[in-house]
Amino acid sequence: MSALRVGLFFAALLSLASCKRGPVDTTKHSYDDDEAPEYQTQILNGEEKKVPWAEVPETQRYILEHEDSPLGERVTVRVPIVKVTTTSLDEEGKPVPLEKAYRYEYTEEGLNPKYKIRGKGGPRP
Repeated sequence: MSALRVGLFFAALLSLASCKRGPVDTTKHSYDDDEAPEYQTQILNGEEKKVPWAEVPETQRYILEHEDSPLGERVTVRVPIVKVTTTSLDEEGKPVPLEKAYRYEYTEEGLNPKYKIRGKGGPRP
């Protein structure tokens, strides 16, 4: 084996060893922090960006469901949000930045595809 091939082999091996992320079970209902994705895909009016997980605000990282019990509220579902799709429109139905929206719709998709949250907002009557 040439020195170049040996060097490339060890570089690849090191990059694999340093990468903690491998295949993730997408059927679970509760995930630990170390199972979170590297980034969250955010799509606003068709423009996609990938936000590193560490930069996603804590309140926007997980789909959570709670259950009341005699010992207090406990989390029964904790699924990382891997994709957020938002459409924001002005009064004429044209795409605008979210802060200028007359109405908006969003979908948050979890690592387990069973979990999806849809919402919308706009003017109140």
